[in-house]
Amino acid sequence: MLFLYPPNENRKATTYSIAAHTLYEEDHPTLQFYPEGILSFRKTDYFSVGERSAGIRNSIFINRPLSIKIEGSRKIGERYVSLLFCKDLKKIPNQYPVYGRNGVESEPVNENESEIGLLIKVTSNSEEVAEGLLTLWKGLFLHSGYPGRRTTAGNLGFPSSPADTTYKDKNGKYVSLVIAGTRDPFFQANFERIKEEAQRHVDLEYSILGGEGHTEIVVATKAVPIMYLETVEATKEEAFKKHQQGLKTVERFIDTGRPSLQAIYTGEVFKWGIYHVFTNTGVIRERMFPVSIYSCDGKNWKFLREVRPAYKSIGIDNVEDEIDPEKLNAVNPAEHTTGPRSIKPLVDIARIIRSKNAGINKITYDVFFNTKDDYFTALNSNLFLKNKIAEVLGIPIEQVIGTYRADECYAIKISVHRSLLSGSLGDRDVFGAQQHMKLLQLKVPLF
Repeated sequence: MLFLYPPNENRKATTYSIAAHTLYEEDHPTLQFYPEGILSFRKTDYFSVGERSAGIRNSIFINRPLSIKIEGSRKIGERYVSLLFCKDLKKIPNQYPVYGRNGVESEPVNENESEIGLLIKVTSNSEEVAEGLLTLWKGLFLHSGYPGRRTTAGNLGFPSSPADTTYKDKNGKYVSLVIAGTRDPFFQANFERIKEEAQRHVDLEYSILGGEGHTEIVVATKAVPIMYLETVEATKEEAFKKHQQGLKTVERFIDTGRPSLQAIYTGEVFKWGIYHVFTNTGVIRERMFPVSIYSCDGKNWKFLREVRPAYKSIGIDNVEDEIDPEKLNAVNPAEHTTGPRSIKPLVDIARIIRSKNAGINKITYDVFFNTKDDYFTALNSNLFLKNKIAEVLGIPIEQVIGTYRADECYAIKISVHRSLLSGSLGDRDVFGAQQHMKLLQLKVPLF
């Protein structure tokens, strides 16, 4: 049993908020996988404790053979990036990421969408100030709330990780910058308000920091597009040479009347090389994670002995029916004898429509509905079946891991395999926080 008591008197924990939090960055609403086994919320009871507190009970931990998730990457080269103001957007081949068209997703915006890019550039005599002020501004844009907000996992999509770059300009000043983008119409409609509130926050809470740097915020649009041109080669010299060739290739698209940022060295680039679940229990128990014990007297450390970790069972066994992720909580077809009587936009019945990484190789979508009736209306529509979601997202059905119901918080979870591992070259949204637009435009059949 677990109780949650918010220390902030203006906040409260509810059964809904606790249940909803179990979905965040997880690919299944009921099962969470750990080295010792699986935590199951299948029989969990969410209960209130007074007006501001809530708790959970009856969750179970299911023992499984010990396992270790191993992730690793290797260096593949050095990167140069240019951020280029462009003209004649229609003439630029789609292979180039251009904020205002296809900076957030590789597929260009359709007639019902618009995309913006956000270039934040901070200049200062101090490297620390430039980086600190950029981090502040980026965080305010990334996490600010606003009227109509549906995506709560981050307001922007970034094309690289780390997203920020710092360098010295020709005048010897430090420049820290970041570029990101979104297609979310609610963020775009509230952008000026978000910007003004961010400026007030900086002026009020960080006036000294803000006064030591100069911040420029540029918005890329269809009318004022910004191309993201990157080059990666084995060495810094090779990358620079290849990047210069790339600049010559696209120079006819560059708007020379605007101050583009060309050939910025952004550092080393890495590629995922290992993503593996290691299941040799004997090796884990007998060879991995030794504990060394020392005696310490000031700076004098004396090795005493090495001991093995003691692994103890913390859960229950023999509950195979509890751990079939494909079937457990799956959205199943509803039978109808007639066609839909009408349709309703998903945004009218859902309070949250978000996307986010669930590890480096998955993206999960969470749709939280306004009411219990809205939730069951969506389940009854058959719109959230695996085959339908594959059509909506424009991916093969094999790429859809599953679509699941979360009755405790009136939510539907959709999990898919990423087309690119997070942070790979060509990934335009490394955290997966801006992949919700296709869901945002959905119309739900009403039966």
